[in-house]
Amino acid sequence: MQRVAFHVFLLAHWHHIFFQTGCQASEFTLPGEYLLGGLFPMHYPEKTQVYTKEPEALVCPLYLQGYQIFQVMRFAVEQINNSTAILPNVTLGYDIFDHCSDAENFPSLLQFFSQNGSIKVRTSYNMYQPKVIGFTGPLSSTESMTAAPLFMMDLIPMVNVVIQSYYSTSNAFSDKWKYPSFLRTVPSNREQIKLIIYIIQHFGWNWVAFIGSKDEYSENALKLFYSMIGKTNICLAYQELLTDSSKHNVTLYNINRMNINVIIVFTENFIQSAIQFKVQDKVWIASDAWSMDPNLSKLKGINKVGTIFGVTTKMITIPGFSEFVYKSQEQSDCAACDSNPDLLDQAFCNQDCENCTTLHAANIINQSPIYSFPVYAAIYAMANALHNALSCSETGCNKSQTIYPYMVKMNSFAILKVPFANCSAECKPGFVRKQDGLQRCCFQCVECGINYYANQTVDLYTCLKCQEDEWSTERSSACIKRSVEYLHFNEPLSIMIMVSATVFILLVITVSILFAYNYNTPVVRSAGGSMCFLMLGSLGLSSLSVFFYFGKPQPVDCALRNMLFIYFYTVCLACLGVRSFQIVCIFKMAAKFPKVHTWWVKHNGQWLVIIGITVVQTIICTVWMSVDRPMPQKDTESFRDKMLLNCDRQTMSFMPITLSFTWFLSFLCFCFSYMGTDLPKNYNEAKAITFSLLLFYVSWIVNFTTFLMSKDKYVQLVDAAAELFSAYGILFSYFLPKSYIIVFEPQKNTQEFFQSSIQSYTQTISRM
Repeated sequence: MQRVAFHVFLLAHWHHIFFQTGCQASEFTLPGEYLLGGLFPMHYPEKTQVYTKEPEALVCPLYLQGYQIFQVMRFAVEQINNSTAILPNVTLGYDIFDHCSDAENFPSLLQFFSQNGSIKVRTSYNMYQPKVIGFTGPLSSTESMTAAPLFMMDLIPMVNVVIQSYYSTSNAFSDKWKYPSFLRTVPSNREQIKLIIYIIQHFGWNWVAFIGSKDEYSENALKLFYSMIGKTNICLAYQELLTDSSKHNVTLYNINRMNINVIIVFTENFIQSAIQFKVQDKVWIASDAWSMDPNLSKLKGINKVGTIFGVTTKMITIPGFSEFVYKSQEQSDCAACDSNPDLLDQAFCNQDCENCTTLHAANIINQSPIYSFPVYAAIYAMANALHNALSCSETGCNKSQTIYPYMVKMNSFAILKVPFANCSAECKPGFVRKQDGLQRCCFQCVECGINYYANQTVDLYTCLKCQEDEWSTERSSACIKRSVEYLHFNEPLSIMIMVSATVFILLVITVSILFAYNYNTPVVRSAGGSMCFLMLGSLGLSSLSVFFYFGKPQPVDCALRNMLFIYFYTVCLACLGVRSFQIVCIFKMAAKFPKVHTWWVKHNGQWLVIIGITVVQTIICTVWMSVDRPMPQKDTESFRDKMLLNCDRQTMSFMPITLSFTWFLSFLCFCFSYMGTDLPKNYNEAKAITFSLLLFYVSWIVNFTTFLMSKDKYVQLVDAAAELFSAYGILFSYFLPKSYIIVFEPQKNTQEFFQSSIQSYTQTISRM
């Protein structure tokens, strides 16, 4: 049949019939370069209304939750208009209608489709520009089924105006041949049925009932459930789709008679009947139609009906919405509305809410948010699709381009990207999640500390510790290799210490040969005779400890670097102390204690003392090496970017004991040498011993101070130097002066010279 083009002037006609003035008309409309439509049930009939005459003004009771999602759309549009990230320099507007029933909804749908107040009948609507580029609504699957064909099949073939439904879950709308431009922001019934089947299988149930309403939502769900349990062991024992005339007591009787304990319920009021007829100990699986009803938990007797499993989409609080509602309610001023007659002329059917201005903002906000985010997502999806269709960038959009609704449809798949729909934002690199509450998707982000890093591909909730040879700063997502430091053999300071130790050993060997060659001379005998070789040998062996400080520390290095020096240096100090004591005894104690002196000479008392001290030090060092041996250590605490290879001295408890014994012997040496300050010059060792011990004390005080104040690798170098200086002190102060006399002053190395010194000392003492 050939169609004749004509104009149907809808707006004037419907305006005459339905126009009602009201202050809230400005809330329903917002001018903009591109308009979005909205259908929300701010008034909702308790029962289905059948009109027998022309449509009339709204008579449905106020539905507060419908008014809440009405405000969500207004908030989303305002948020988008204030954003520079989406649709920059483009203003969105809206045209919203209160949807009470299908009959009263029809004029609103024509208003969306109109162009300048009229609708032109065409054969093709691909290049047709209606008033809105897309709209969201209505609420349920049945209501969407009424509106969708008008836009899908008759006036708009295939794809044109985009319909976004925020709670139409029927799987029938997934058929893109029938509903090519129908999109939704909630999962379909198929996903809901999958979850219900999973719950049933998880608990091992197989004898269930399905109760729904006589509507598209329940019929589609029942059809899906029946088809999807075909390959499972679940049996649908009973099914019924209720109408207003159905008797719930009969349904409940049939369920009890068949011993069915698991009931799937896709209708809202059936659970009240179960409470009324005192049904107990059943399992109820609630669909999203009533599972999040805020009044459900308040029903008297709800705790006796059994266990209720609720299936629903995740509810998300929209940031900033509460503040918007408070501001919107405060700005509802009728005086401002009445002063603008042009605004009144723009009001239309179903764009009036007389009681909405008296609503408290808190009552609006406290409604269940189950529908809020789907509406919010629908508006953002259409805005983002328009953003892509206009080729928008950071600088602006190409508004010179003509946009047809099918172009928005082509880009509407951006719904998968916006808006933000997570409980918590993803953590930045270097942060891990800390679960906030019971849900794992709700978390706080906690930064990883020093030497820890975050690897979100391995563990989202735990900071991983770096390896021993790695380090990291705070908030790191990877570790960095540490630089390994220790005293190398080829470092200049290391070479200097080792050369000094080698020179020392050569000097010890030279002095030993010199003393051996002049063994029977007075100088060698006064220095201790054979005891000198024990002292020189101990000094030479103690200096070998220096060579264990260089290179990568090994267990033998850590064991010998301190112990070798302390043991042989103690033997040398024992010889030095005994020699000083022996000279004092000969000159000062022999006459006063002749028997003691005789016993000392007869039994070689000096050697007994040296052997005793050596045995004690041997026991101490053996216990030290057995119980608390120093071991190689990788120090990663002193420097965050370095790993120092050294020997652990922090836990050594026996080293202070061995050092204390050595220091005690040095103190005795100092006392005995001081007692002999007035002896003949050839036998007076006070200055030599005092100098050597002073160098010993200073070296080790510097060593301990450096160890406490610094953790650098050169602390080990100071330790080696202290040992070497201590050995050099005895060699230079005690042996080299005597070697000088032997080599350069042989006239003083005679028996006569020593006798004259003794006679001079005796005469001096006798005069006193």
